[in-house]
Amino acid sequence: MKILFLSPKVKSEDIRDSVTYNFVIREMEGLISRGHEVILLTKFSPPAGFSSKIKTVNVVSGWRLLPQIARLVFRFPQRFLPGLVLGFHSTLQILKTECSVMQIIRQEQIEIIHTHFFSPGGENCVIASGANGIPVIATLRGAELRNYPEINYGSMRSSSFRHWFHCSKPSVSFFTAPNSELAGLLVKRYGIPVEKVARVPNGVSDLENLGKVTFSCRVRLKMIAIGWLTPLKNHQVILRALRYIASDKVSLTIVGEGYLEKTLRDNISDWGLRNVELSPNLEREKLMSKLSTADCLIHPSLVEGMPNVVLEALALGVPCIASDISAHRDLITENYDGFLFPAEDDSELSRVIESVANNRRKISALKPNCVRTAKAHSLEIKLDRYETIYRSELIGRSLSLPAQSRST
Repeated sequence: MKILFLSPKVKSEDIRDSVTYNFVIREMEGLISRGHEVILLTKFSPPAGFSSKIKTVNVVSGWRLLPQIARLVFRFPQRFLPGLVLGFHSTLQILKTECSVMQIIRQEQIEIIHTHFFSPGGENCVIASGANGIPVIATLRGAELRNYPEINYGSMRSSSFRHWFHCSKPSVSFFTAPNSELAGLLVKRYGIPVEKVARVPNGVSDLENLGKVTFSCRVRLKMIAIGWLTPLKNHQVILRALRYIASDKVSLTIVGEGYLEKTLRDNISDWGLRNVELSPNLEREKLMSKLSTADCLIHPSLVEGMPNVVLEALALGVPCIASDISAHRDLITENYDGFLFPAEDDSELSRVIESVANNRRKISALKPNCVRTAKAHSLEIKLDRYETIYRSELIGRSLSLPAQSRST
């Protein structure tokens, strides 16, 4: 099967979304290992160390595209003229990508288009695919369906994105979302037919390298938090909670970078939290090593799709203390592989941390369960779901063609 992936933001040196790896790359590598041919359309040159198995094609640019762009605008004015008004640069990028997809479909005989994510870049390709009869699978994360201006989060904050989402969704063959709440939003809020939506959780790879389940005899409970230092990740709730706990009971390392770094450092200093360390982003191998030696991961996000770092922690046998949001509820079972707390309730988080710190065997007993949860969310299971969807859409598209077309 020939699959065109749209994930135009791949550009980091070690192919990660900064703190964790770019899981889209892992999915492509997994599909290739199953005998599929995968092509990645990106607007960046492949970074150093990029998998040589994945063929990459850059988005076409330059003056030579102007005639094609003009034809698209005049053919679909109801889409592109409002788009150019609402967001000139983003719409111009969409036009370039449409032209690129049309060219790739012709050259590579593409059978399936899989877009990761709708924003940025995935809100296009539907004209090209529709004109050529190619099914489009759209995998969305939480960002595409949210509108939270108070924490600077969610693509739906943009009127331009709302326009493109509305224009594109009828042409998408099938939608997937990583958790049950987001799958429900697609149906209830955005009017996608329920038969065109499926919950496909993220999957963790490298399960053969699971952490050894051991009991820690450290005096302090060693905790780690990983993520961008932004309001969305909600690190301040951890710092507020630690004010109520003796510093000799717990230690915390926060790994990440972002514009709230100074605020968090000021909080640490003002509240006398000598047991808290801020660390910059780490290369993946070092990050996983640091995570594997922690007693637990704290993940206090206000909103998530399905956090890969939580899956990775579970795969390493590290229980999670996580905010009680839909993405975490789909992964964490209370007192089985971790603990949930109300996302902004620092007193409840303090109670959970102190309970774990006072009963270390309690959290060690959860480690085997963490591994079981990770195995139930393996990358192989996710790839199985993708292949099932691909085949179903190809069969459905074939059956919808006139008999004469199918015979040719």
